[in-house]
Amino acid sequence: MARSKQSCLVEGCLRTDYATKNLCYLHYKRWKRHGDTSYTSREYHGLSHTPEYRIWQLMIDRVSNEHNKRYDRYGGRGITVCQRWRDSFTAFYDDVAPRPKGLTLDRKNNDGHYSCGKCEECLANGWPKNWRWATHSMQTINQGLRKCNTSGISGVSLHKKSGTWYAAIQRNHKKFILGYFRELSDAISARRTAEKAYKEGTL
Repeated sequence: MARSKQSCLVEGCLRTDYATKNLCYLHYKRWKRHGDTSYTSREYHGLSHTPEYRIWQLMIDRVSNEHNKRYDRYGGRGITVCQRWRDSFTAFYDDVAPRPKGLTLDRKNNDGHYSCGKCEECLANGWPKNWRWATHSMQTINQGLRKCNTSGISGVSLHKKSGTWYAAIQRNHKKFILGYFRELSDAISARRTAEKAYKEGTL
């Protein structure tokens, strides 16, 4: 059964190309991508084909689009994008490009925002520069806790069959078990030691 046409709910919009949520296709697309039906971009940069542009789009979507499958790990827990990057892709591009091959955008502080560290919003809130190009292994070490985590520490979990705690770390897409321990504190210590060794390049 075909849906009947109706005007978009955005004030002043008379478009009837209904998409969903009582918004026309244009305003629905703006809302889904930016979380704001009034968002417009007047930048003409010729860089929409670049990997940096796609990374910028995904970054904005993770923090603003409640329908993004990763929203609960970003916007859902208060993570945002600083004003300089939120308002301008070219500003983002100037700060982070070029992207080294094979690396992805990561926040050095997993609980911090995507921040450039120098715009008015960053300076007013004391937000430091919080980004880097990282390997998958670096991102894995830096990621938040999984829902199944039983210790409160990333990379440390309870081995239910043996009743012991085990520590693990990922490197080059492979999981390495660091050991099994009767005491949680020993498992945490093993994980911290491995993290330090990885960052220093000795692991």
